[in-house]
Amino acid sequence: MSYPATFELPTTDQLTDLLTSAYFRHMLRDDILPRTVESGDPLSVFLVDIDSLSGINTTYSHQVGDRVIADIAHALKTTLPDGAVLARYSGDEFAGALPDTRLDDAFTLAEEFRRRVIELKWSEAPDLRLTCSIGLAAFPTN
Repeated sequence: MSYPATFELPTTDQLTDLLTSAYFRHMLRDDILPRTVESGDPLSVFLVDIDSLSGINTTYSHQVGDRVIADIAHALKTTLPDGAVLARYSGDEFAGALPDTRLDDAFTLAEEFRRRVIELKWSEAPDLRLTCSIGLAAFPTN
């Protein structure tokens, strides 16, 4: 069996259609941060961890777990403004960069997303309620 000499890593996650964590880090390091430093425009970044997501697959099913992750990604995409760079960072973590967004505006967006996560419901798991933890950082810091 022969393997190709090189191969390309995927840039998007199949389940969520968000960027992969590797591609997100690449974009942040090689594109977003250099442009932000050069322009001096604000940049906010965030990391979202869905609380207690690990038990969904065993309690309900992998199909329900996948649906939950896809619905969370959809809520993220529809809450954040155009220009946001979003990624599925790991199984239950999501990350994003918000160019031209100051920390106070990022906090407002994060709170809106957190409320949307709490309101999500699934017919296959009517008793399932999710919460999330969100970390924010901003540049410049003043």
